[in-house]
Amino acid sequence: MNASTAVRLVGVSVLLAASWAPPSGGRPLPLRPGRRLPARRQRRQPDPAPHAFVGIWVTANGHSRQELLAGGRYEEARGGREKACTGRCTVDGGRIVDVDDTGFTATGDVRDGVLYHEHLVLYRESDPRAGGRATASGDRADGSQ
Repeated sequence: MNASTAVRLVGVSVLLAASWAPPSGGRPLPLRPGRRLPARRQRRQPDPAPHAFVGIWVTANGHSRQELLAGGRYEEARGGREKACTGRCTVDGGRIVDVDDTGFTATGDVRDGVLYHEHLVLYRESDPRAGGRATASGDRADGSQ
């Protein structure tokens, strides 16, 4: 055999030099037809922190609630109907674009900690201006109507 030998491995021609050694200084892996080379381990990047708008937003009367999820999805509740609308959302600066699972698109803007979403004005759930959770009868969970 010559100092270098052409080897056909899984349809790829590879030229191996007789003096080749792995960078780690360890033993080279024997190459046999049909053997896969070990995949390089990639360093896993940490998940980015959730966007500042992620969380639950509620109207003042508590009738509508929108939860922006960290995975780029949203769920909207109306009255006592949980998940009345679901879909994906994107954020660009202070602008939010929702596309529900049927393809309907709605947009909103966050200004001074308030979400103006189409015809709704929503506050963070922790904001005192946000209404209580609505029930199926239309009454709010805090006892008011």
